[in-house]
Amino acid sequence: MRSPSITGVGEAKLFFSFVNLGDLRPGFLRYGVELIHLAGNLLLTGSLTNLLIAESGNPRSEKADGAVRRVNSNGVIATLAGGLDFPIGLTVAPNGNVYVALGNVQQLMAIAPNGAQTVVAGNSNGSACDQSAHPNCGDGGPALLASLSLPDSASSETLVFAADNRGVFLPDYRYGHVRFTNLTGAGAVVAGTQINPLQINTVVGSGLESPYDGLLATNAVLNEPTGVAVDPAGNLFIADTRSNRLRFVNRGAQPVTLFITTPSAVTVQPGQIVTLKL
Repeated sequence: MRSPSITGVGEAKLFFSFVNLGDLRPGFLRYGVELIHLAGNLLLTGSLTNLLIAESGNPRSEKADGAVRRVNSNGVIATLAGGLDFPIGLTVAPNGNVYVALGNVQQLMAIAPNGAQTVVAGNSNGSACDQSAHPNCGDGGPALLASLSLPDSASSETLVFAADNRGVFLPDYRYGHVRFTNLTGAGAVVAGTQINPLQINTVVGSGLESPYDGLLATNAVLNEPTGVAVDPAGNLFIADTRSNRLRFVNRGAQPVTLFITTPSAVTVQPGQIVTLKL
């Protein structure tokens, strides 16, 4: 089956065409779809049968015209959620919820499979965290009262983040931390940090002046992180963008050795963070 081409116009001026949703090679044009300022986030979900697109909208517009779009296995594109204020990244949880980071209102939104929208993190102030006034940006408290620090329409950055069945791992851009939002009704321990229900806290990063590799992840410093991925064991891979580092956090109870039999081999103790040498 041939799937659609996606033609970005205006700000982005991007063009993509796929043979099918599981094969990201240039393929045959079926039809064109106009997108406004593609955020750079294309996410395949559901055993590679759906394509999710974060469409930021016009960065020069005063109205919220961003959207999350979905292309199904039949090549049909539809808007999952519209009227969003500059979405700059998305991920999908095991329960089917789509989480989207909204840069211009500094919030994290959940979109249920039925389309219902709920803000799950970030207060209603609409501005990034001011650490001179709020040094910890709301860590240790309710996620809906916390301040986030996400790229907005004045930035060229996008975010890649991850979700599991308990909550969302979010790289908090200029705050220099990775934070976890617990969306369950029970407490969660992440990288040695206790996070109560519906609260947010830092699980990686300290704001100190050294990378602090080889110590607990909460003692590390990150420099404008823009991506987080979780492996099947729950360990974290972090794009520490301004430091030009790929960081790894062992969230298990046993040491983990990466790149065995190679010059880049490294053993990471439970709860610790290291920089990977690729």
